[in-house]
Amino acid sequence: MIPLGMLGAAAPRGAGGGGGSGHRYWRALITAGNGATATSAAEFGLRSTVGGPSIATGGTPSASSEYSSSFDAAKAFDGNASTLWSAASNSGFPAWLAYDFGTAVDIVEVSYTCRNDAAANQAWRNFSIQYSDDNSTWTTSWSVTNQTGWSLGETRVFTKP
Repeated sequence: MIPLGMLGAAAPRGAGGGGGSGHRYWRALITAGNGATATSAAEFGLRSTVGGPSIATGGTPSASSEYSSSFDAAKAFDGNASTLWSAASNSGFPAWLAYDFGTAVDIVEVSYTCRNDAAANQAWRNFSIQYSDDNSTWTTSWSVTNQTGWSLGETRVFTKP
């Protein structure tokens, strides 16, 4: 079962981000977790259509920090919820997990899966979905708040309002 944390109505096709033109870089800027001093993600899906598959394949993942090479950013996009990205211990907030698509795309929905081991308190509580065209200046597309009560390995889906 995949619980849905829907935020508002789905955006029309082509409207994700900045007026439908698409953007090369997308990220989650995580501003609060659920009690831990660092954050993680078993999977982070970036979707160009509501209910569609993640299109985060073939690009370049990155993160604000990584616990080690065993927990690098690529693990959040590998389609395997048994692997994960983890920020460095006690790295605090904000933290971010990003994806370079190499070309402009629109993102209208994301999915987040928290880790399935003993650290559900690293799940994202508050985060913003942001885009950039230069990997330097970031614009918030939409924000998600008050995501509490995570179960180990739980996936929630968030649609752009």
